[in-house]
Amino acid sequence: MRRILSIIIFSLVTLASCELEVSDNGKLDGFWLIMTVDTVSTGGSRYVAEEFNTWSFQYHALQFRNAIGEVYITKINHPTADSIIVSDVYHNENDTLVTDPLRLSSFGISALPDKFRILHLSDDELRLTDGVLTLNMRKY
Repeated sequence: MRRILSIIIFSLVTLASCELEVSDNGKLDGFWLIMTVDTVSTGGSRYVAEEFNTWSFQYHALQFRNAIGEVYITKINHPTADSIIVSDVYHNENDTLVTDPLRLSSFGISALPDKFRILHLSDDELRLTDGVLTLNMRKY
């Protein structure tokens, strides 16, 4: 009996010393596929889902990935509940800082840094705009 009690106390102390870190990204967490890109100034829209460009929010990281496997990573900069700032993006393969926003244009990024406003966020839809483009995404 004493041995069982010792094991239980040891287990409780061990569990109490663990710190579980949890993401505070809420509904943003997960993989988002860009479905359409709308041009704000002209109202034009382009279906791009077959290009398979994704944004992925995971804990403190924001990852951009395309169909050919190129991966870009940045730290999530989410200063307010309705904004996201994309800056200091690194190419994952060689860990180099991306300075030309054209390299990220397929992900709807038109400048570095680029500030996006969250227009809509639900369990399966995300709509962002930077004033130049509006990105319509679905979670998968």
